[in-house]
Amino acid sequence: MAAATAAVCATPNPHRVFSVIGFAVAVVAIVTLVLTPYIASHVGPAGVFWVLALLPLPVFPLLGRIPMPTPVTPTRGPIRIGALGRGAPILLAYLAFWAGSSGIWVYALRIGVAQGLTPQQIGLLLSLGQFASTPGPLFAAWFGPRAGLRVSIAVGCTTMAVAAVCFVFGGHPWTYGFGAFLLSFSLLFVVPCFRSRMAAVDPSGRTVALSVGGYTIGFGAAPLVVAAITVEGHGYAAAGVFCVLCFIASALLGTMQPAPNPSRAVPV
Repeated sequence: MAAATAAVCATPNPHRVFSVIGFAVAVVAIVTLVLTPYIASHVGPAGVFWVLALLPLPVFPLLGRIPMPTPVTPTRGPIRIGALGRGAPILLAYLAFWAGSSGIWVYALRIGVAQGLTPQQIGLLLSLGQFASTPGPLFAAWFGPRAGLRVSIAVGCTTMAVAAVCFVFGGHPWTYGFGAFLLSFSLLFVVPCFRSRMAAVDPSGRTVALSVGGYTIGFGAAPLVVAAITVEGHGYAAAGVFCVLCFIASALLGTMQPAPNPSRAVPV
């Protein structure tokens, strides 16, 4: 993931490429979710893993077309975070964003059950939200160049906070479903904006490559925090507050750094 995102920084318009990648990921995820039950029922559970193993193979003939990132002058001493210091705010913003997202998605089923929804209702609402959110990256490709990446990140993270409130505190099937749609749409919208801003901060690709570490830490740490602050049988209000605060922190950190490279195709 780090190598792939770093390579995008070498393209003429990284924001458009990141948006197209986000749309492709969303479409492939939906198609895979639809086909998985069919494959499992006709081939068996092992068939699903065979599909996962074989899917990367068509990519290999295309590896020679991947552009090379901007060469980086070697430096002595330890590497500082964020390309390596200037990109620290956006990296921390990305970490906080994924912490908030993970805190919700990992516990999505339990949050719904705590509101009285059945697993069937939860599955239906989450699926509908995922389907409806597919245009998110395309909206990012249109909105980002017009509003600027900092505004786009602020809008996306703020919308995630609003969606988390609906999802966790709504208490009705329609608020749960609307929150699921808004969370999915905003996530697909804001991730290309985050990555494009990292490419603008650091065209060498180091910052966007390091963001994979921020994603991993945020996505892994948040469930531990939610498990520690949630009292069994008392709902997920504390978890909701934690996730909302993560999104607010992400919005603030994501807009801190001034535009470092005005020559990029998308305003930052």
